[in-house]
Amino acid sequence: MKKIYQTLRTSLATMVVLVLGLFTVTTTSSFAQTVPSDCVSGCTSNDVQIQSAYLSDANGNRIGDDGAFICPLDGDTLVYLTLQLTTNTPREGVAIYTVIKVLDETGDPNQGDSITFLSQCFSQALDQEFNRVTFYDQFNWNCDTASEIALTDVYIAWGTGHKDFCAGTNDFRCPATPSKCFQLDPDKFIAIETPKPKNYSTWSCPDVPGEVIPTATFNLKNFEGLVTTSNDVTITWWEEQDINTGDLSVQIIPFDEDSVPYTTPDADQDVYALITSNTPPNPTSVATLSLLVYTSPTVTLSSFSPVCVDADAFALSGGAPGGGNYSGTGVSNGQFDPATAGVGTHTITYSYTDSDGCPNSATANITVNDLPTVTLSAFSDVCVDAAEFALSGGSPANGTYSGTGVSSGQFDPATAGVGTHTITYTY
Repeated sequence: MKKIYQTLRTSLATMVVLVLGLFTVTTTSSFAQTVPSDCVSGCTSNDVQIQSAYLSDANGNRIGDDGAFICPLDGDTLVYLTLQLTTNTPREGVAIYTVIKVLDETGDPNQGDSITFLSQCFSQALDQEFNRVTFYDQFNWNCDTASEIALTDVYIAWGTGHKDFCAGTNDFRCPATPSKCFQLDPDKFIAIETPKPKNYSTWSCPDVPGEVIPTATFNLKNFEGLVTTSNDVTITWWEEQDINTGDLSVQIIPFDEDSVPYTTPDADQDVYALITSNTPPNPTSVATLSLLVYTSPTVTLSSFSPVCVDADAFALSGGAPGGGNYSGTGVSNGQFDPATAGVGTHTITYSYTDSDGCPNSATANITVNDLPTVTLSAFSDVCVDAAEFALSGGSPANGTYSGTGVSSGQFDPATAGVGTHTITYTY
């Protein structure tokens, strides 16, 4: 015998009256809507699951996707709930019951206020990767609050075989057998996606690299398409918002129709976009744009020793962090060529860009000296048996003598031997 796991509740009892030997049965009934507690449940399946939940219009279109949603002035709007379902087995018809609650300040819906409950049987085929169902009952959502909302007490029921489980009705019904259902744990919830002003954050490198308090200039006009998807709106920008009242103050004045320049006073600053609908009664919403200015990298460059103009080209070093680039007169591919730079003092710049794309640089001077004018007076002839003597006549002083018979600035005729010898003075 087939069992029916569905109970019928009546508000008035059946009265049986015996009249003239005939049995007349009079029944007056008022049916209460079926809820999960009416069902004989032993849910052991997770065949049908809710993958996402969002506020929508009656056709299941996500609110805000068309760029037209702005919270009304009174903060309340009528919305529908749409669910994206998956099923392991194609089927036709599914019944869903849920309670919509506000998450409290800790993110717990079980302690939050209930908004409404929704209960419906959807007699449609569930045979796609994602199956969309939209409850036919609207409910009032306070879009002016920052509170999140969620599904709790979720109960999903379905039938067996391939016939319509809902049997042509929208009323919630119990599963065909006690196991054909899913019940969300009491301590869990499913978040509902809600349309909100699109808060956005962005960053920039400092206008002046190396500033102690980094600041940057942003063109707020560039972010208007990011803080709202609405089209027919007017956006004004403000520096301050009262944390208690939400009132905005200190308007940021546009430079022209394409530019709203704003220079941050420090490295971390919020500004506020007041989004006003151009359609009467001109409701408004406020989005926050967070501006972050990154710190420039610390870049150093060690000092350079002087070089002569005839010195060979050499690789520059001393810049930190590693991986930067050297530039300046006489510099090519990290090499410094004194001859190309020429005599004088030259500034070498070491530039480095960090992983955030923020640059900084350091400089150091390098001096290229001209070749000195060096002279050496003529020497008098000496006999081979003359005593060793100190060489002189080189200018400027403190140079070095070299040649045959020369050692430590001394010339020894006997060592040099008879003949003509070249003495070199190097300075």
